[in-house]
Amino acid sequence: PGAKLVSVRACLFVAGCTPTALVEGMIYVAKQSNVDVINMSIGGLPALNDGNNTRATLYNNLIETYGVQMFFSIGNSGPGMNTAGDPGLVTRVMGIGAYITDETYLADYGTQFYQDDNLHYFSSRGPREDGGFKPDVVASGAAVSTTPMWQSGSGIPYTLPPGYQLANGTSMASPQAAGAAALLVSAAQQSGVQYQPAQIRQAMKSTT
Repeated sequence: PGAKLVSVRACLFVAGCTPTALVEGMIYVAKQSNVDVINMSIGGLPALNDGNNTRATLYNNLIETYGVQMFFSIGNSGPGMNTAGDPGLVTRVMGIGAYITDETYLADYGTQFYQDDNLHYFSSRGPREDGGFKPDVVASGAAVSTTPMWQSGSGIPYTLPPGYQLANGTSMASPQAAGAAALLVSAAQQSGVQYQPAQIRQAMKSTT
């Protein structure tokens, strides 16, 4: 309750997201918007996924300089090993994979899954090219969410009204993890506890 959202558009109405927007937009939200956590559900599998490129360096520096933790989807290029996507594989970014329980899979898709706790088959896996550990954590990767009213509703095995669709992917998982971190930050603020990015990462990675 009382949470405020800041939205920064990095992608075009046609396919693709511009590198300038991915840089300038992230600088804006980290430096000027006074946000507590950042989510971005954008990414793909590069030729070399070692987290060592210019944008990765920028994101690492923004996290340290402005004290705001970033949560990025790790990508949907699984199930093979070494499929962690950029920029979710950036070292100080929390790269988020997609998780689903058998109970949720049955409710959403009308069939049983493998076991009680599962990764979505498409969720990208680690390690990075340099052996780095990614994804950092996994979160719920299926969600019914709002969509434009002119789009018909879609859901399996049930029917949804216009404006609602069932979707899955690490793009659903990353904002759920960011929301959990926002709750941690809120509790820390009320309790007078430190919540530096490294502390948030450690808290989430050591207790999931």
